[in-house]
Amino acid sequence: MEKVRARVQSTKRVYIHNDLSNAAFHFKDAIEEKIKANETTGITFEYMACALMLAFTFEAKINFLGWKLVQNGKSFSHSTKS
Repeated sequence: MEKVRARVQSTKRVYIHNDLSNAAFHFKDAIEEKIKANETTGITFEYMACALMLAFTFEAKINFLGWKLVQNGKSFSHSTKS
């Protein structure tokens, strides 16, 4: 059998706001499970992690919108050239 060599190239976009949002949802679920099980040990850390992920998610979504709305690296500010 003859060997065939191939080179595959592809592009993949990773949007961090999706990962952060999923992490916040994970911590929300963990908090709800602890509450149902009446297990409150360490729940404060779950709340802090969830709040932190939500804050980072918000920032990442704002950054993503800015990246999508601003074309070719141009900004909304005025040029300082005279």
